[in-house]
Amino acid sequence: TIQAITDELLAIAAGETVFQSETVIRTLQGERLDVLFTITFPPPSEPYDRVLITWSDISDRKQAEEKLQKSEAEFRTISNAAPALVWVCDAEGKNVYSNERWYEYTGQTEAQAAGYGWVETIHPDDTARILPYWERCQQTGETYEGEVRYRRHDGEYRWHVFRALPRCGVNGRIEAWYGLSVDISDRKQAEADLQERSEHIRLLYETTRDLLSTNEPLDLVETLFAKLKPPIGLDV
Repeated sequence: TIQAITDELLAIAAGETVFQSETVIRTLQGERLDVLFTITFPPPSEPYDRVLITWSDISDRKQAEEKLQKSEAEFRTISNAAPALVWVCDAEGKNVYSNERWYEYTGQTEAQAAGYGWVETIHPDDTARILPYWERCQQTGETYEGEVRYRRHDGEYRWHVFRALPRCGVNGRIEAWYGLSVDISDRKQAEADLQERSEHIRLLYETTRDLLSTNEPLDLVETLFAKLKPPIGLDV
């Protein structure tokens, strides 16, 4: 309230005719109210013998603002705690938020990732596939999901699975996209190693079967060694 009075005096000194400020008052019943008060002064050409003071109860608006601020703070806390890259884009696909994990992983600054800067982290071979799909999802509202390679801060590209859902307004139009990306490079490598071992086992099984069933083992052995040399690295 003291600050409001000070601001009012400064407004008078500056010759302003309208002054507004927010403050807190208590009613006679002890109720706390957030109010916006407006003071209208006479114009400089008229006698300074009156002022118009109005008060507006803005408690509901202030409570809504506090809830929004709390909700945003909770979202940031949760997203920063997640072991994933969490990001938010507007309806046009421009980045408006990334969690701390994104900046740690990519090495980008907030300014570098903003807008379409996040595209710079996508592997060049994936760009032609991902961007048209992303644009289509923005138009249709379908879930945006798939796999893509992001460049890590050390220059290595690693596979991520991503998924994003749109948030629509009361008019049904998309207002924002909320998504996350999870590193699956180790899983994909494990799957590739398993596939390679399975192929080796299949070849060894076929080799054993052919050896047991042939009447000309020497010719078959030569053929089998030639067949097995590339996949399992035989040096013969």
